[in-house]
Amino acid sequence: MARSAFFDKLTSEFEQLMKWVLDSTLQRDRQREVVLPRRLAGFRDILALDATVVKVDDRLFSLWRGCRGNSAKAAIKVHTVVRAFTGELLRYRITKEAHADAKGIGTGPWMRGALILFDRGYPSPSLWGRIHR
Repeated sequence: MARSAFFDKLTSEFEQLMKWVLDSTLQRDRQREVVLPRRLAGFRDILALDATVVKVDDRLFSLWRGCRGNSAKAAIKVHTVVRAFTGELLRYRITKEAHADAKGIGTGPWMRGALILFDRGYPSPSLWGRIHR
């Protein structure tokens, strides 16, 4: 598929379809009961947080500011929370690449009782403070 043909497919209708698919998946996966191995029975769930970056056309810089001036002037970051044992998608958020990982998903009651796994892009004193509160 030619690059120009790909970008022609990114319409508002396609956006609405993708949002519906993701939101339907979230609704289904959040309702499933989790059965953890006996050693992890002290936790309600085991969750993995991560983000990935997707470069978009440089002309979208004003909407989707990237961090890499030479290679990606414009990029989106897809933040996700996935159930570690099953791979089920539980939360997502799309931001500009320049958005900090630790602020991408946020904090809240959904974290209570869960073992949260994340990489070195997440820990910060402000994140620990928000989790504690």
